[in-house]
Amino acid sequence: MLNGTVMSVSELDFDVHPDYIWVDCPNDVLAGFTYEDGVFNKPYSEMIPEYILQREYPPIEDQLDIQYWDSINGTTVWLDTIKAIKEEYPKE
Repeated sequence: MLNGTVMSVSELDFDVHPDYIWVDCPNDVLAGFTYEDGVFNKPYSEMIPEYILQREYPPIEDQLDIQYWDSINGTTVWLDTIKAIKEEYPKE
């Protein structure tokens, strides 16, 4: 954490630069959350639609790999995956 903002989240403890501090956090905390008086807060949550916060896409590296294999195999795994996420948490 730097200046009250979560910079990184890890399941493993590690040494941090003296400018940073280590704080244990709940599993739902992400980089960009703020931390004040022992409380983690979502960044600008009132400005971000709930469906965006709920959607959990695969990491971009995995998406690119899936897209590559879809192009090789003529499959639609990536499209089906993204479509299912968007259907589960539609735009409001």
